Amino acid sequence: PSLVQVVNLREEVAWPNRKAPAAATNRARALVGMAVERLRLQEPATVSDIVARQSALVIGGGVAGMVTAVTIADLGHEVHILRRGAGLGGRARTIHSTLEGNDIQAFLRNIVQYVESNPRIHVYKGVEVVGVEGHVGNFDVRFTGQDGAKSSLEVGSIVVATGGERLKTKEYLYGQNERVITQDEFEDKLTQGDLGQVKSVAMIQCVGSRDENRPYCSRICCSEALGNALRLKEKRPDVDVVVFYRDLMSYGLIENYYTQAREKGVLFVRYDLDSKPEVKSEGGKLKLTAREPVIRGKITMEPDLLVLSTPVVPRDERRLAEILSLNLDEDGFFQEAEPKFRPVDCMRDGIFICGLAHSPRSFGESIVQALAAGQRACAILSKGKLRSGRTVSEVKERWCAGCGMCVTVCPYGARVMDEKKGAAVVIEALCQGCGACVVP
Repeated sequence: PSLVQVVNLREEVAWPNRKAPAAATNRARALVGMAVERLRLQEPATVSDIVARQSALVIGGGVAGMVTAVTIADLGHEVHILRRGAGLGGRARTIHSTLEGNDIQAFLRNIVQYVESNPRIHVYKGVEVVGVEGHVGNFDVRFTGQDGAKSSLEVGSIVVATGGERLKTKEYLYGQNERVITQDEFEDKLTQGDLGQVKSVAMIQCVGSRDENRPYCSRICCSEALGNALRLKEKRPDVDVVVFYRDLMSYGLIENYYTQAREKGVLFVRYDLDSKPEVKSEGGKLKLTAREPVIRGKITMEPDLLVLSTPVVPRDERRLAEILSLNLDEDGFFQEAEPKFRPVDCMRDGIFICGLAHSPRSFGESIVQALAAGQRACAILSKGKLRSGRTVSEVKERWCAGCGMCVTVCPYGARVMDEKKGAAVVIEALCQGCGACVVP
């Protein structure tokens, strides 16, 4: 495959020389002649085989991590789950149902039981990853338990599914007034039937997101508000529900639920970032004041409950990202290699991401992404042998000064120092032929 040269006769010859056929012919002869001469002097690239270990590692024990592990195990490979906490489930343990009405807790119980009873899946709870060495197909992972005991695993691929968490806001009297709660807490009240004598409910969207501190949209907040508003209207049709929003993200089929909410009497009031709703506590009651853009005036209401839609925020995974040699995006989530063509791959070959570790997403979207990450991990394990890239750098030991600069600048960790030889060594499996090592 390395002994191939392509001559672009259309864009480089025919099109620029439409009115000069003789010049086009001469240019074509020159380009073909150069390609032939280059092939005559070119040597075949050596491609080495790498034996891949037939097991995978999943970092994280939430729904995304468990779905990934089940996908890998069902395809016949051993998989290890490393979980920081004491139990499986992650954020799904605080969610009761999806917007479509699916029972998340029933799904969670079934998949936890399947994971813990599957002989191909090995779960390690209360552990922390402290080191990862090696390359795609051959990773050496070190981790420690809460008692300080050290262990290691040898795996062929790694999936990061460390999840995310909800923002603990201090806006709108949250934590100061018991009538101010979050969407998660409101869902608990709806499920347990613990609403009390509630006659009016106000919801404020984008609390702590889409501002200068967190410019991203959390995607799921509007869906949660719609779902909880519809459930409230089903149980208590007489309760007034007003949703204060900036932009309602009812994308795709979620638009149908927005329409249903409007039909059931849920009111939607838009606000801007520079004119956010104001909430005060007066005489034991909440007083909410907001600007209504349609009537161009202010409206005031005294809700019995104020529900805040707070965003999903990333956990502090800077240490793990450094251990895995991965990048975090500007918001703190793990960054994929390419959003369209490699949406679950990382820049370091053999490592993949899914779920809330990647970005805020719904329950169903997390499952789909976890399935994709599991399939990508198995694509490495199922091959048995991997081939290095065709273009691989090499080190002229006689010229190498052993300064280590090429090791420092390599973005793929494909170069290490051989202390005995005093020269750099190339790990062919990791080298992508980018040429960064030549710059120093």
